[in-house]
Amino acid sequence: MRTFLWICVLVNAGIGVATLADPLGFLAAVGLSTTGPNGEIELRAMYGGLELGLAAFLAWCAVEKQRAAVGVIAMTSMLLGLGGIRLLSWFLLQPDGNEHLGLILFELGGAAIGIFLIVKARVVSKIFA
Repeated sequence: MRTFLWICVLVNAGIGVATLADPLGFLAAVGLSTTGPNGEIELRAMYGGLELGLAAFLAWCAVEKQRAAVGVIAMTSMLLGLGGIRLLSWFLLQPDGNEHLGLILFELGGAAIGIFLIVKARVVSKIFA
């Protein structure tokens, strides 16, 4: 569980730093752009700040074995939401290119790993015991 969390810390922190440094360049591959400074602030906050905040939370969870399950549940929930909505939107809108297919596989693949770890550790039964 903790290895999964540390990988997620690195990925989320990397996305956060890249988005803070150059939000328009980093997010251009998926078609995001802005019409001015307000939009760029929003991209930095929502992608940079949120990802860095998530990375910090996951690192806090990964440090202590007792908190690891909470982090895995949180990350798995986020990946299911991202991947599921991206997949549904992709089917509905049918955009050109394959950028979103790679992200769907990455997000739902990560969620599948998280679910496997949660089931293997019997986390849900321990929470509701």
